This record gives sequence, structure tokens and C-alpha cells, in this order.
Amino acid sequence: MRKVTDFIIEKRNYVLTIFIILSVVSLYLSTKVNINYDLTEYLPSTSETRIGMDIMNDEFPELDTSALNVMFKDLNSEDKNKIKEELENLDGVSSVSYDDTDKYNKDDFDAFDHYRVYD
Repeated sequence: MRKVTDFIIEKRNYVLTIFIILSVVSLYLSTKVNINYDLTEYLPSTSETRIGMDIMNDEFPELDTSALNVMFKDLNSEDKNKIKEELENLDGVSSVSYDDTDKYNKDDFDAFDHYRVYD
């Protein structure tokens, strides 16, 4: 162990230079990494989920769907209805639903469970 520490101390400029070069190379290569956000690509073609997604994409190729959960605090029932209507009237929104269960509505928070947007 002592030999290793002595080597690092004696050759610190070389070690520092190597670390800087490796950091720059790593930084450059990190921009070349592609991220696949489509988790269905990892499913086998025989998976029921994959088959269902393929059918949905074949039947509705023009729709790119996404979902968003929206949460508010201290809403009365009139405010909930008003916000739900405002969300439904936004361009590109196909449906808005409010889940009245304790799963999403706790400690004065209210959640609009599904807010689907189509491009």
C-alpha cells in the first residue's frame, strides 16, 4: 500500500493529467448516450402488454398519449368542479377525472388523477 501512495504522490502531475483527460472523454461520451423512454421496447413480443400496445398503436397511429397528475390543496367541491372544467377545456386534453379515494386525497390535498394530453 505504501508503494502505491508513494507512486501517486511522486507522479501526481501525471495522475492529475490522466484524470482530467478521462473526465473530458467521459463528458464527451455522455452526450452520445441514447435513452429509450419507451419501456415497451424491453418487453418480449409475446407479452400481453406489448401486444395490447401494438394494437393501440395500429388502431390509433395519429395519437401520442401521455398522462399527468395534478394536485391542489384546500379545494371545496365548487373549486374542484371549476378546475376540472378548466382542465377539460384546454387544447389537446381528451379527458380529466377526479379520484375521490384516500389514495390521492390526503391532508387537504386533492388530486385530478388522469389528465390525458394528445399532440
